[in-house]
Amino acid sequence: MYHFNEKKLSAIMNDYKNDFDDRWKNEGYKWEAVQKFQKEWRTGDNDFPKMLYCALSSTKNLLANAHWLPRDAIEKYAAANPEPAREMFRALFDEDMELSSRILQFQERAEANNIDYQDERAVSTYLWLRFPARYYIYMYRTVKKLSEAIEYNSVPKHGNGIANIDWAMKFYDEIKMFLEDDRELDRLLQNHMASAYCAGASKNTLVYDLAWYVKETYMNGREVLPYEVKGAENRLFYGVPGSGKSYKIKKEYCDDFSRMERIVFH
Repeated sequence: MYHFNEKKLSAIMNDYKNDFDDRWKNEGYKWEAVQKFQKEWRTGDNDFPKMLYCALSSTKNLLANAHWLPRDAIEKYAAANPEPAREMFRALFDEDMELSSRILQFQERAEANNIDYQDERAVSTYLWLRFPARYYIYMYRTVKKLSEAIEYNSVPKHGNGIANIDWAMKFYDEIKMFLEDDRELDRLLQNHMASAYCAGASKNTLVYDLAWYVKETYMNGREVLPYEVKGAENRLFYGVPGSGKSYKIKKEYCDDFSRMERIVFH
């Protein structure tokens, strides 16, 4: 018995699968980030700062944006204080300790040492990178949007901090359970993944990617905006990745991709 509207989630999943291949070009880095971390991470490495830098090198906006720079902050601290930084991660990744205690301890040490941006989102990302079949990235608005979209029987409360992470992990686990037997989804994922990659890790990352899809695209009405110049023969479509641009063009305008051009602005 699931605690959400199964029909609602199934409808979202159909759209997600239709958009999957098109979105992979911009979202596949999430899986690559996990692969890179798993390859590089060694807690006892002699050069901990360099190891940390390499392990986090593919995370892109998962640990950085214009006003939020946890990766930069933790790497600078590790460069100046390698052993304390090593111990922070050693404790965070100690699965014999209770999750909330580990997160709180990590954040308290970060605050005491003036390491900025080590919030719940950043710490959950470290945990997901290290144990990708067990944890998920936590972002309050992202998990809230998905829970609302599928009419989950509860929603996270703003400001609950670490308690929300525990809530989100259980929520995402339930979504993953629902998706376990979706062979089409497995096929789509495997088409893009190396055969040696852990299936459980892929599915956890996919569940978070689904939540991101709902927040950024689905809940925004999947709007694709055409821009027309009067008298012109061409048409420009723009929108966020996964908003259905390719699908709309193929369905309503032209299915000859040799007559189309894709442009990405950075």
